[in-house]
Amino acid sequence: MSSNSPPHKTLKNDSGEGVLTETNATQDTVEDGQIWFIYRGQLRHNFPRDATRVKMDPSVQEIPGLYFSLYEFLCSVWIPAGTVQVIGDSAFHWCKSLTEVKFEKGLKIIGA
Repeated sequence: MSSNSPPHKTLKNDSGEGVLTETNATQDTVEDGQIWFIYRGQLRHNFPRDATRVKMDPSVQEIPGLYFSLYEFLCSVWIPAGTVQVIGDSAFHWCKSLTEVKFEKGLKIIGA
């Protein structure tokens, strides 16, 4: 690891197998006991590629096009009320494991 690399934190995944790597993303445990990474609008290379669950921070108004594309382990996305208004084109393109996107009031535009 180079001296200017972001700090890494290793977490066990839901089944206790393998690891999730955290880089400049905050993890939060919600009432269901699952680990959710909080997306705060950071640059793509600073968000963990092996995240399985992502919750949008209240400060986020837009998910850029292609941002989560090819996140092969991403299975759930949570967009609470009052956060994201726009999901850019192909924001979740080729997310083979994505089975759930939960969004509440406020979402106005979903890209192609």
